[in-house]
Amino acid sequence: LQASEESGQPAIRFLVNFTLAQNAIRQGEMSLADSYAQLSLAALGDFPFPYQRAALLQMQGFVAFYCDDLERALHFFREALKVNRDAGDLSLNATVQGMIAGIVLREGRYDDAIAVAEEAIAAAYLTNDRWRKGQVLITLGMASYYAGKRAKAAECMAEALALADELAEPGLCTLCLLGFVEWLGLLGEQSLAAEAVATVQTHFKLIDAWRVEVDVLCERFELVVDTAVAPDWPTLKKQLENRAATGFHEDFV
Repeated sequence: LQASEESGQPAIRFLVNFTLAQNAIRQGEMSLADSYAQLSLAALGDFPFPYQRAALLQMQGFVAFYCDDLERALHFFREALKVNRDAGDLSLNATVQGMIAGIVLREGRYDDAIAVAEEAIAAAYLTNDRWRKGQVLITLGMASYYAGKRAKAAECMAEALALADELAEPGLCTLCLLGFVEWLGLLGEQSLAAEAVATVQTHFKLIDAWRVEVDVLCERFELVVDTAVAPDWPTLKKQLENRAATGFHEDFV
């Protein structure tokens, strides 16, 4: 960090502070992440650097999101999309649109969430970003369910589960299971939802935001969780696959 400051090079100063902000987010230190993000912004000065500015706005959106400041997060993500028009980075578009879709979903604007999620999935497909596709499929599935499109919801959840299993990335697996907990709770499948929670708590490392989400879901659906009998991933995956398969032909409500 000291060397980057002494270099006087905007790009180097930006990269160092940006990387430190990323590490702070991974460690759950959102205040520290925000500080490094501000230093990254200062490093850019008056230079255009459209991609770097878009990436920084995206990061600030993540920080606000994890602090549960959805209005501020939505602002940053939308600004990132605007700035990214000059950079044209489809991967960034996929990420930002996916986050916007998730926020719009939480605001109860289900049709809007579906539209933005489908745009994000299209961008993820073009860049072969399968992790992002998996994440946004969960959002699309839940938005579809709330919009009354139950068969579509089941298809999305099944596809997200398959991607999570294929990629075997803990973060995506966790997001997938959290999505399934909400979906199962809405379907009245409290027992299976509780097993999914037990697996998440036992076999995966949760950041603070995910722990809060687990607590909220357990309270919302009155889930009784016994971590002593938590299924492993392959066992739970098979159960979830079977439940999703039964929803492929459910009538719309």
